[in-house]
Order: sequence, then C-alpha cells, then structure tokens
Amino acid sequence: MRRAEISPLKKHIQESPKLQELRAKRVSLRRRLVILFSILFATIISAFVFFARYPRLQIETIVVSGNQIISTDEITKTVDGFLDGNYAYVIPHRNTFFYPKKKIIASLAKEFPRLKTISVYRTSKMTLAVSVTELRGYALWCGADASTIDMTAPCWFTDDTGKIISIAPYYSGNVYPRFFGGSLSDSNPLGKTFVSQSEFQSLLMFESRIRSLGFQVKAITIPPGPEYSFVLDLGNKKTAIVRFLSSANYQTLADNLTLALSKKELADAVKKNRLNLQYFDLRFTNKLYYKFSEHP
Repeated sequence: MRRAEISPLKKHIQESPKLQELRAKRVSLRRRLVILFSILFATIISAFVFFARYPRLQIETIVVSGNQIISTDEITKTVDGFLDGNYAYVIPHRNTFFYPKKKIIASLAKEFPRLKTISVYRTSKMTLAVSVTELRGYALWCGADASTIDMTAPCWFTDDTGKIISIAPYYSGNVYPRFFGGSLSDSNPLGKTFVSQSEFQSLLMFESRIRSLGFQVKAITIPPGPEYSFVLDLGNKKTAIVRFLSSANYQTLADNLTLALSKKELADAVKKNRLNLQYFDLRFTNKLYYKFSEHP
C-alpha cells in the first residue's frame, strides 16, 4: 500500500508558527504540571514521614494489667520487641497510629498459653495498655517419668483441658493434683497436652471422688502401659497405691470403691489401721482387692 501523500494545505497547517507555538505551550504546561505534582507528592510524603516520626506520637510507656502469675516484665519485653524497628525503613512501629496491634496479640497468645484474653489499646498518644486475664491452674504436670514420684521436681500448670499453660512455683503438700507421665516428653511443653482432654477430665473426676472418701491423692501416675495409679498420702510419710486400668470406666471404679468403703469390715480396718494400708486394686471387674501391711 502506497503511503498517502500530505497535501500542501495540511503541510502548511502543520508548519504553521501558531500551531507550533500552541504545541510548545502544551509541552511546557505538561512539564509544569509534572513538576508541580512531583513537588506536591514529595511535600505530602515528607509531611507524612514527619508526622509518623513526630516524638509526641511515639509510644514510650507500656502498662500491663490483669496478670497475676505471668511476670509484667516478660509481657512488656515481648510487646516492646514489636515496637522496635520501622515500616519500609521509615515509619516507626512505635507510632501511636501504626503500631502492630494484631502481631502483638498473636505473639502474646503464642508465648504465654496461660493468657485467656488479651486486649491491646492506647490510653494516650504515648501510652499503650495491655490488659489480660489468665487461665486458672487446675493441676500440675511434673514430668514424663511416672516411675519416680519426686515431689520436689519442677512442675507445670495445666488448664481444665490438660493443656500446659505455664511453669508453676513450688508447692508443698497436695494443693493441686500432680500428674507424672503421659505421652509428652518435650523439654518445652508449653501449650501441649500429655493426655487427651477427655482422659484428663475423667482422671480429675476420679481423683475428686477419691478425695471425697477421705484420702489425699499425692500423685497420679500415667506410665506407658495400661495400668494407671493414684498415690495416696496417708500421713507420717506413708503412702498407699490405688491401681486401675486406663481402659476402665472411672465412674464405675469410683462407685465400686465407695461401696466397698461403706462396708463395716473395710471401713473399720481403714479407720484403725490406715497408716498400714498398702493398696486398693481395682483392676478386676467389679472386684476390689486391698492389703494392709499387718492385716491383709
């Protein structure tokens, strides 16, 4: 196809001084607009950066409330770690309007499983409040070794589902049910479980029934095999064992033991010779075997 020839008239119009001047003005206007918008954009960015880094808009104080077991310093340290640094090397994480609230909450929940609720909010432009509530400890898990009952061993608090929520201080006596053994052997058990939730709650129910019969439960052992046991604290540094199978119905076992202890013969034997009790054996269906060191 042949290229269309430009007519003399069109060529004259294209080469018109007025048209060339108009084009030059348009190019100049565009350049000015680009420069103007560039200056405006740079001014807005500079103002935003100045606003983001303004000292009186930076969080300086962290106030923690609601915690009783978890250290305030530990919570503050975790929160403060997320306030260090900048977004895109420019905007501080510490800015009162841009602090990483969701990340702080997620990190606290992961690091401290004992925390039940977590609220993070500003009380002023320079103060960040962290309000928490803690799960109540229901029992103690004192290690994976079920063969040795060491009452001085370090223990961990569990919640009502059996999940380990925090390191526990040392408790003497039988303030909390103490579990030894289970499926957990991790050196850092926080947030994990050593038995299933249903098994944990059934064992606590059984332990509570034993206590209602007048016995103090010193420990609950969960060895690898099918046989579990309660260690009873008889006083005077003496103990007795309640043996039972993990596959049994704990409610039925508790009912059987309650019925047996209501019989005069066994009730009198326990009353008169309690410190010499060696064991109650509940491993056999609907049967109870027991032994005293002096009177089997």
